[in-house]
Amino acid sequence: AGIPDMLFFEPNGEHVGLAIELKAKRGRVSAAQKDAIRRLNDRGWRAVVCTGFDECAAVLREYFGEDVLGF
Repeated sequence: AGIPDMLFFEPNGEHVGLAIELKAKRGRVSAAQKDAIRRLNDRGWRAVVCTGFDECAAVLREYFGEDVLGF
């Protein structure tokens, strides 16, 4: 319980990996999810909660570079 929806085991020079918890606009982050995100961040990951496609795409572009999504 609490593990983010998407895990990318690819370092980017600043972080050891990327973890994204996806939520709908009215979705709520559980206590277990908050704890998992905090623990991942403490261990050098970039772990975030994203609401919707646009926010998720922005995080992916920031982490991997502008061309990662092909548009």
